[in-house]
Amino acid sequence: FPVTIVGVWDWNVKTGREEWSAKFYELLGYEPYEIIASIEQFNALLHPEDHEKTFKMVQEHFAGRSAFDLEYRPKTKSGEYKWFHGTGKALLGSDGTPLRMVGSIQDIHAKKQAEVIVERLIVAVERVQKLANRTSSAPNTLNAKGVDVSIARANLAEATAILTDAKTKIATIKTAIETALASQTPKEELTAIEPLVKETAKTI
Repeated sequence: FPVTIVGVWDWNVKTGREEWSAKFYELLGYEPYEIIASIEQFNALLHPEDHEKTFKMVQEHFAGRSAFDLEYRPKTKSGEYKWFHGTGKALLGSDGTPLRMVGSIQDIHAKKQAEVIVERLIVAVERVQKLANRTSSAPNTLNAKGVDVSIARANLAEATAILTDAKTKIATIKTAIETALASQTPKEELTAIEPLVKETAKTI
C-alpha cells in the first residue's frame, strides 16, 4: 500500500520501545508523540478480544511458523475501537532470538462495517425468500387462524422483490469494496460507498 495511507511501527523487542510514524498516530486520532510508543502502550490500546490472537501470532512469527498478518482493534483517542489490518516482519539474531520487528497498520474500519451490513442483508434476503417459497404453495383461502394466505403471499412477494433488489445492491457493494481496497485512496473510496450501504440497510 502507498505509505501515505498506512502507519508504520518499529519495535525493539529487547527493550519494548517502539517508534510510530506520524501517520500511525494520526490513524489512532493522536498527534505525533502525544502518547508514548511502546509495546506496553499497544497492549493497553488493543481490544481485549484481540489480545490473545495478536500475540499468539507474534510468537508464531518469531518461531518462523507464520507471517504476521491479521486484523485487530486498537482503541483510538475518541475511545472507539477501530479495525485495522496489521502486518509485520521480524529481524532475528544469529541464534534465532527476535531483535526487532517492523510493520504497518491500515485503517479497514469502513470495510468491516460494510461487511457486517452485507452479511445481515444476505441473511434477511434468504430468510424472506424461504418464507415466500413456503407460502407460495399454500391455497388461496383462510387458514385455521382466519388469515387470508393469498394476502400474505402477496405481501411476501412484494418483500421478496424489495430484498432481491437489495441483493443486487449487495453485489454492487462487494465490488465497490474490492475496488476501493485496490485503489490508491481506499479510505476515501470506502467513504464514498457509505450512502449506498446505508440505503441498502434500510430495506431490512
